[in-house]
Amino acid sequence: MKVNQRDVVFVHFHLPNGQFKPHPAVVISTNDLYEAEGIYYAVMLSTKQHNPDFMVTLVPNDFNYPTDTTSYAKCQLIIQLNDYDIIKRFGSIKAESLKLIIDKINEVVFGQG
Repeated sequence: MKVNQRDVVFVHFHLPNGQFKPHPAVVISTNDLYEAEGIYYAVMLSTKQHNPDFMVTLVPNDFNYPTDTTSYAKCQLIIQLNDYDIIKRFGSIKAESLKLIIDKINEVVFGQG
């Protein structure tokens, strides 16, 4: 399934404890990367506030689809995806929300913040 940057997708996430669990994720990579390599990068979304120093809070208004749930982008949990890894597409997040996630990834993963 082809998706775009900012899309919220449902995938099986390989967790730090070794388990695979289905979770929503936000596609953070560009369409150019997909066209060149056939892969996406996505960051996990969760409703749990574990490791608050590594997360971005997303309220219902941050999404371009109806939801009443506050979610947390887990910016330390980034996954590489192919088309066949994507179970379902929910919608997308707003551009401003993606910028917050990218800024937090740069801070927590690369130490640039």
